[in-house]
Amino acid sequence: MDLAIPEELQMVQRTVKRFVDQELRPLEREVEETDRIAPEVDRALRKKSVELGLYGHNLPEGVGGGGLSTLGQALIGEELGRTTMALASTAGFLPGGVRFAKPNQHSWFLDPILRADKVVAYALTEPDAGSDMERVATRARRENGRWILNGTKQFISNAEHADFMMVVAVTKASAPLRSRFTMFVVERENPGYRYVRSLRAMGWRGHSLGVFSLDDCVVDDDHVLGEVDGGFEVAMGHINATRIHLSGRYLGMANELIELAVDYSKQRVAFGAQCGRSPPPRVPADAAPGRRSA
Repeated sequence: MDLAIPEELQMVQRTVKRFVDQELRPLEREVEETDRIAPEVDRALRKKSVELGLYGHNLPEGVGGGGLSTLGQALIGEELGRTTMALASTAGFLPGGVRFAKPNQHSWFLDPILRADKVVAYALTEPDAGSDMERVATRARRENGRWILNGTKQFISNAEHADFMMVVAVTKASAPLRSRFTMFVVERENPGYRYVRSLRAMGWRGHSLGVFSLDDCVVDDDHVLGEVDGGFEVAMGHINATRIHLSGRYLGMANELIELAVDYSKQRVAFGAQCGRSPPPRVPADAAPGRRSA
């Protein structure tokens, strides 16, 4: 079995490494100290990622993405693991569910996202529901030819500044899990959308996790992503790909931590000796100069 990384993926990996080293690392201290990335800086970094051909690398070429293989996505994740969670998000790993956008949704939804003109957030988690989709409480009911959404989402990455929210809502409560949900696109300007507050996660300085509510939030049929009652498939299109990406990201983090630890160990001095070198031998008290053994 040939386990060598193909040359084209090595080139992609080198491109991401340069992006991390030249664009992201110089900002790490500021983000760490302020616990935020200025919106204009975030947008500029996303645009730079677009120019490099990295943005949307996990999406199929048919919808305008990079069409990278699973291995390629993991390699990009590994390089991004060398910087912070907040800064890594600007490299353009996008919710996989956006590939379900219909042709009439491309001009106002998908295309602006791929250009980094607009930012999208994926909203599944709720106060009482996360990985357990059985507990999702956000509801969408059909009324007068439109959809009305009610519920709360929390721990949503990018929600603080996102233009679009991809919202998982129950549309058929009595149905099996796979046909219970519909994915809706909710725009930030929608009167029924209310951003509540930002949360912070330990160690994720600068990475905002938002809470928002939907109060009789009205959306039209053209804001249904995928098919009605087909939201489970759209949701899993993001979740499964994210697991691959994050596995690479965490490997990169581990490698970075090992390098930092090794560098520190070469500089640390303890008990009169540099770490990694044997300390000078201790001279027994009775063998000190000027003393004679009894």
